[in-house]
Amino acid sequence: MLVLKAKPRYAGFMHVFFIVLISFLPVCIWSAYGIKSGYITIQTAAVDILRGLAAVIAAVSLGFILAVIFRRFPRVKDDPVFQLFFIYIMQTALIEEGCKMAASRLFFSAGTSATPVKRFFVHAVLVSLSFAAFENLAYAFQTPSVTFLRLITAVPVHAACGLLAANWIIRHERKSTDDSVYQGKIKHSAAEQRSAFLSRGIGLGFNTIEPIKTAADQQGIKPSPRIKGRWDFFIAVILHGLYSFSMPLGGFRTVLAFAIIAALVCYAYYVWKQADRP
Repeated sequence: MLVLKAKPRYAGFMHVFFIVLISFLPVCIWSAYGIKSGYITIQTAAVDILRGLAAVIAAVSLGFILAVIFRRFPRVKDDPVFQLFFIYIMQTALIEEGCKMAASRLFFSAGTSATPVKRFFVHAVLVSLSFAAFENLAYAFQTPSVTFLRLITAVPVHAACGLLAANWIIRHERKSTDDSVYQGKIKHSAAEQRSAFLSRGIGLGFNTIEPIKTAADQQGIKPSPRIKGRWDFFIAVILHGLYSFSMPLGGFRTVLAFAIIAALVCYAYYVWKQADRP
């Protein structure tokens, strides 16, 4: 009898515990992987989770501001094309991915091209999973039935988009760092050639001057190749917006949503596997 009477008392607590557990299960699994692999520590994992929370707060605030602005334009709500671009891409995807990217960018110091790519990826994905966990909590407390659905849809979308945004950050940072080193070597070699030109005389110096780029190449400095992943952030934003547009599921939207999820996850996995390559 005591057990039967105690069940209703703890039903609410167990319900909340289940929602929190399901929402943060991906965060716990990814944190365990990162710690075991040596990419992160318990302390940095906790900081990344808090960054995800900060990104959620920033995204909600900015989204509210845009929602107030868009209310002045009825066509945004009525026209599906305007709705896709302004509400699902700008108000939802761009803000959310931008806030997650800003939170992840705090780990990556400007100009630090020595930052291991996979370590940064692990941080960025953890921030994104934390963002998804807090977002799922908000949805689950309003509509508990969507908890598991968002676990298999929103979570992989946020994780994959976070990794693509991280790839966009690190590729641009490394390119800018490599280019600055290359340009520095060019200026240095040009100064040496001008000095040789003046010291040896015009006729002699003219024959000794070599193309500036060749001088830099002789020192082993090459210009960075074309950026790989230069569109990754924008791909993440557009696909995230299309995914949001396809919700709630039903008919063609179900096919579209899972096709987008599959495309994002496959491309993110490809980027992850390419991380160790120069």
